[in-house]
Amino acid sequence: MPDSDYPIKVLVIDDLADNRTLVRLDLEDEIENIQIIEAANGREGLAKMENDIFSLVICDLMMPGISGIEVLEKSRKFEGQFEVPFIFLSANKQKDAAEQVLKAGAIDFITKPYDLYEMINKVKNLSRIQHLNRQLFLSQKKLQQNNQMLHNLNKDKDEVLRIVSHDMRNPLSNILGLASLIKTEGVEDEEELIHMADMIEKSSGSLLHLVNSLLDVARIESGRIQVDITQVDVNNLIKASAGNFDFLARRKNIKLNFDLLKGGITAYLDGPKMDQVIGNLLSNAIKFTDSGGEVSLTTRFMGANGQKKVLEVSISDTGMGIPEEILSGVFEQFGPHQRPGTRQEKGTGLGLSIVKRFVELQNGEITIESLPGEGTTFYIRFGEDVLRENKRYEEKKALNT
Repeated sequence: MPDSDYPIKVLVIDDLADNRTLVRLDLEDEIENIQIIEAANGREGLAKMENDIFSLVICDLMMPGISGIEVLEKSRKFEGQFEVPFIFLSANKQKDAAEQVLKAGAIDFITKPYDLYEMINKVKNLSRIQHLNRQLFLSQKKLQQNNQMLHNLNKDKDEVLRIVSHDMRNPLSNILGLASLIKTEGVEDEEELIHMADMIEKSSGSLLHLVNSLLDVARIESGRIQVDITQVDVNNLIKASAGNFDFLARRKNIKLNFDLLKGGITAYLDGPKMDQVIGNLLSNAIKFTDSGGEVSLTTRFMGANGQKKVLEVSISDTGMGIPEEILSGVFEQFGPHQRPGTRQEKGTGLGLSIVKRFVELQNGEITIESLPGEGTTFYIRFGEDVLRENKRYEEKKALNT
């Protein structure tokens, strides 16, 4: 039966090869499930400790170059390393030598020649203690991670409650108020009635967008969201998406520019999700661009020697830009990027996190460049696999024929 149900890895540091061999053979003969790693000097020992995890270090006290105590002290400075117990071996039998190493942080001091069974028992016991300490350390680390996750989930819950209690209440109040006004007082003027209907439609649209965003986040986090790959014309998809924002752009006196590849682009993507991606990015671009600004939509191929290796879709604006300190968090759910637009337009803090996930679900990537006061550009890139009929699309076509 093995001495332990976990591997024991011991580092033996000694400048004399015969000493290392003796320790290795003694331990391997008496302890099962053990691995001995040798180092011929202090520097070599430190290099191995920096790149590996050991149950125990058995180290010579006096070595040329770096002494055993220096090895111990330097190893304690490795970032992210769990402290490894040291046993020092030395021919020096003086009491002050033992006191010196124990004061430096060693677990034990054994004089040469050592008693075999004393050595065996100490290696077994210290390895077991180290194993239990490491398990406790990992459990504490996992607990801290779980606590942080719960803290983040609690913050997200508070944000959802804020959306429900504030962002949803406003459009609902508008709808209920206008409906009550029409019902109780009536509206004789047709133009006023059309205006009230427009307000109800706008409030309903805002409410529906909020609900859909929350549902998308819930489906993403539960892993229940799927992609439905079909053949799409990317240029037509972009134009159709932009058409939904033409009125909003004209109302803010913002020009929409198109620089799309000639001849169309056939790709294999999830059309509705890409429409939502383009729509979210366009909505953001318009929201954060002042009157008289521009928003540009571009498609191009990237690749060496004219090869169509990558399809890139970019959406850029001449708006207010994003401060550097919050740029890295723009794709976070409820992240620090939440800001009102140029006309104090508000958002949920969910749109960009949904955009990123939808792009990634289609094996794409999205990046951002921004300069405060100059504008922002989002780049969506897909590999060449979206430019040909991939396996998923072929399987779907076969089922439908």
